[in-house]
Amino acid sequence: MVNVEVYGNFIDPDTQRVLIILEELDLKYNLHQVSQNDNLQIQPFGNLPVLKYDDRIVFQSRSILRYIAKNNVELNDLFGGTDVDMWLEVESQTYNPIVSNIVNEKLFKKWRGEKSDGEVVKKLVEDLERVLDVYDKRLSSFPYIGGKEFSMADISHIPYTNYLLKCGYKELFKKRPNVYKWLKRILKRDSFEFILQESEQYRKKELTKNEESKQEPKEEPKEEPKEEPKEEPKDEPKHEHKDEPKEEPKEEPKEKLNEESKKEFKEKMKEERVRERKVKSLQK
Repeated sequence: MVNVEVYGNFIDPDTQRVLIILEELDLKYNLHQVSQNDNLQIQPFGNLPVLKYDDRIVFQSRSILRYIAKNNVELNDLFGGTDVDMWLEVESQTYNPIVSNIVNEKLFKKWRGEKSDGEVVKKLVEDLERVLDVYDKRLSSFPYIGGKEFSMADISHIPYTNYLLKCGYKELFKKRPNVYKWLKRILKRDSFEFILQESEQYRKKELTKNEESKQEPKEEPKEEPKEEPKEEPKDEPKHEHKDEPKEEPKEEPKEKLNEESKKEFKEKMKEERVRERKVKSLQK
């Protein structure tokens, strides 16, 4: 049995394409829940989704669709022929660029807390109306966009079309009965119903995480201990952090000075007396 590993998440539209075809083929797989912000080393551009099919690594969602469908034709032929591949290209080059940009403006920006550009949306809706007119004509002859059977071309339309309906554009499809019937056929498939349930649960978990992270008390930055202002002592000289003042030689007490003066005086007097005696003796 083939070992299938998918790197992506349930709310990412490109990952949803891959998960839908795996569910349609009833292939067992392991989904590694990662976000677009994660740095995927196995994808040169780091984008979602990535498929690891045994030892083969495949990226870009529509290339993954083709690879899985082609390698499992015996289970259910979702690969189809030229018409399927042609309308898969139409979805990639014409339909999806318009729809994905509307979804980004009206839904994804809302999730990110950003404001949508009304003028951009208006122009995109006008472009989509013209594309849907072509689709309605095509689907007047076939039940599915690629022909008589459900195929990878239909699968590729599902994720972003579902998000577009969430943005409130159901009337765009209802005005075109063939397109609307087609949408009901592809969006009600069991494979997508399962992915839809999982995506809702995943979205709720992500919202809960975000709310919890907002409610978690942020660590207050540690305040540096404020230096208390030094109170200057009253009637005392200020102590500045300078070199310690040199000590002035202390004045000797007056009593001690008097004693020394007396001693010196006595010594002088004694010397005077000695000199006087000498003088007298010489005179004799």
